[in-house]
Amino acid sequence: SFLGARATEALGYINSRDNNPVPVIFDTGSDITLISYTALQGLSKPPRVRAGQKINLVQVTGQTQIEGFVPIDLIFETNKGLVKMGVEAYVVKGMSAPFIFGNDFADQYAISMIR
Repeated sequence: SFLGARATEALGYINSRDNNPVPVIFDTGSDITLISYTALQGLSKPPRVRAGQKINLVQVTGQTQIEGFVPIDLIFETNKGLVKMGVEAYVVKGMSAPFIFGNDFADQYAISMIR
């Protein structure tokens, strides 16, 4: 948090409601959607990592290279029922947040969140 501000976060399921819910951080400062390697390996049936564009991730703690992505379904429980979205998330080793929902998907589909 910065000066008392906190990122918008919601609990979501990755690929199946049989998996434990994880905090999904909605980060308007992230150009791409990211999943931690640890969260990916914690899934009951983790999808295979696919080769993608080589991306250098610059963060406060340093720089990390991302070489693959996974197609996944994000599932949210809302007051109007379940919402399921197919997204591609780049896999990051050593990322502390389990899942960061970036602008790549949110902008494309004009998704916004009401707090």
